[in-house]
Amino acid sequence: MTSTAGAIGATFPLTSSLHVAATARTADGAVGQVLAVAAIGQILGPLTVAVIAQGAGRRTGLLFLPALAVLAAAVLGLHQQNTRSRR
Repeated sequence: MTSTAGAIGATFPLTSSLHVAATARTADGAVGQVLAVAAIGQILGPLTVAVIAQGAGRRTGLLFLPALAVLAAAVLGLHQQNTRSRR
């Protein structure tokens, strides 16, 4: 769980800089959007893990966050690949 949190936290600066570069908003507005989405994830992440763990078991619930981290990394990789091909 700690390594997952560290990996997710390490992607925050990258995600923020990619969003600032891709949006037409000012840097303040773009970072505000990133923080709003991150706040929702901080609230819903633990609740989702608890609901899954209660229904399907603790191990399954705890695998949810690493699975989401892998999914987020894959989507970020696809985004970077599409951005590079447009240039």
